[in-house]
Amino acid sequence: MRRVLFIPAETTYLLRNEILRPGLPIESVHFNGDLVAGTFHLGVFVDGTLACVGSFMLSEFNGMPAYQLRGMATHEKFQQQGLGRLLLEKAEKIVFANDIKSIWCNAREIAVPFYTKLGYHTHGDFFMIEGVGNHVVMAKDL
Repeated sequence: MRRVLFIPAETTYLLRNEILRPGLPIESVHFNGDLVAGTFHLGVFVDGTLACVGSFMLSEFNGMPAYQLRGMATHEKFQQQGLGRLLLEKAEKIVFANDIKSIWCNAREIAVPFYTKLGYHTHGDFFMIEGVGNHVVMAKDL
């Protein structure tokens, strides 16, 4: 059974570290904004196992209130099973219910096709995040 639940920031750290920053200290996945009011974290659980995480931080995009997706990670054995889509669909409902009309992220180059399939669009050129790789801003209006 798959369930999308609110989780504390600390619950995201191990999976973020394993998938997004392997070999780096766990502190490298403690993001500014994780513990700020308005930020929420979601986890997808498959039969009780945490399989996918994402964090959503109140921000701005094009001068308007928005949520920024950060630290989305899916455990390797659960990838390509629709869990990321499930997490984002839940987050989009939460964001919309809070009267915010867009979500944006700094998407890794490899993840651009995933976000594109879900209706996100690129904004601007690719840029390098040191030690992590090429990224591009992507956003979706809700």
